[in-house]
This record gives sequence, C-alpha cells and structure tokens, in this order.
Amino acid sequence: MSDNACSLPPWLSWIFDAALASPAVQRACREHDVAYRRGGSERDRALADARLLVKLLRTTLWEWAEAWYLAVRQYGGSHWGGGAWMWVRNEVPEA
Repeated sequence: MSDNACSLPPWLSWIFDAALASPAVQRACREHDVAYRRGGSERDRALADARLLVKLLRTTLWEWAEAWYLAVRQYGGSHWGGGAWMWVRNEVPEA
C-alpha cells in the first residue's frame, strides 16, 4: 500500500495527517483500496464503500466518516476495478 493512506491526493492528505497514522484507519483504507483494485459489480463497490464507512466510524476519523463516504461514492467510481490512481506512485495495495 502507498504511504498515502486511503489514496488521498497530496493536497488533502495533510489535513488528515495525524488521523491517518492510526493503525485502524490504515487497516480500513488498505482493505478499501484492495476492494477497489479488485473491482466487481456496482453492488460490490457500494458494499466496499459501506464497509469503509463503518470502519471509519470506529476510528479517529469518526467525525469525518460520513463526508469521507460521500466523497468516495461521488468521486471514486473512476478508480473502481483498477482505474487510474492518479496520485499513487505505481503501488498496488497488498491483497
């Protein structure tokens, strides 16, 4: 996995720097990135995003979890199924 947790663009990563260091957040992000790399149906994507929401609600990002979820739903579609991760440096998340 990239050191850029949750595959955030660099201009947004610095806002969440401390929260992203949490092992629970890292785990949730890694699992979500793996699901996105794997792809599948639109239902699979919705389930991956819902799992991320539930996991983030249990972390230091709980106050941002709903906004994070909505952003992923709105803007994550082009990354589903191995789409371009324009801000990740050729790194593939661990399976």
